Amino acid sequence: MPFCPECGAEYLPGKTRCPDCDVDLVDSLLDEEPEAEIETEAVLLLTTSDAVTAEILVEALKENDIPCLMRSGAGTYSGIISITPSMKGISIYVPEPALDEAIEIAETIIPDFELPDEAD
Repeated sequence: MPFCPECGAEYLPGKTRCPDCDVDLVDSLLDEEPEAEIETEAVLLLTTSDAVTAEILVEALKENDIPCLMRSGAGTYSGIISITPSMKGISIYVPEPALDEAIEIAETIIPDFELPDEAD
């Protein structure tokens, strides 16, 4: 099957040009070497029962390109979620190398912010 070298779309045999990119199709796409995954430990940044504060902090972390994981008694979440006020024990984790920056962000959102003593 032919592929577009620009957008990566796959076409039926017999097609020779990508209608979107207006380039000649190729028989195969060059195999790009996948990026090596960096393994790092996640550390606990915050535990709270305040769902609104947790969501605001998660959004601020993501706006600053800090990956994070939100976990509650109801399960583990990543990405945009809706947390109901009845959820208790919300924990937010960040990669250890990003902890200092995450603390600075948390301090701007939560005036009396302190790191939790223990992880889950």
